[in-house]
Formats: sequence, structure tokens, C-alpha cells
Amino acid sequence: DVSFGALDFEEKMLSRASPFDFGNGLVLPTCSAEDLFVAKAFASRPRDWLDARGIVVRQKGKLNARYILRHLRVLCDLKETPEIVDTARKLLSESK
Repeated sequence: DVSFGALDFEEKMLSRASPFDFGNGLVLPTCSAEDLFVAKAFASRPRDWLDARGIVVRQKGKLNARYILRHLRVLCDLKETPEIVDTARKLLSESK
């Protein structure tokens, strides 16, 4: 996915990004696991929830749930979808 930094969350996501070397001289900024989780949860499609679960499993309790829920709550308020935050909270609690 590509982000243009139009929302406050996207600006923060871009400022937290780190370079990743994909090989053959291709280095691109990539978002943190927390920011990817927020983006996946916010999209809230079945495949995105599978991806979010994979992030939780891969990070093995290292995710900053407070950061995730704070930013996800703001986005979901705009979209009027508080149930996404509830689902994310449950998913994150499984990693503890």
C-alpha cells in the first residue's frame, strides 16, 4: 500500500517509517508493525483481519497496544465504526 500523509495518522506513520532494502538497490520506507496493524484493522476486510492476526503472532507480545488503539480509535470515529476498535482490542489481547 502507498500512503500520502493526508491524515494525522498517516503523517505519524510516515515519520516512524524505516528504510528496508528489498535488494537490487531498491530501498523503500516501510511502516512499523503497529502502523501496519492500524491500517489493516481500519480497512477491516476479512483478509486484513487475517493479516492483523499474523502481525500479532509474528510480534509475539511486542506491539504497543496503547499506540494502536489510540490511533485506530480516532480513525474509526471518523468512519463511525467503533466495532473495529473492539475487534482490534480482542485480537491484541490474545497476544498477552
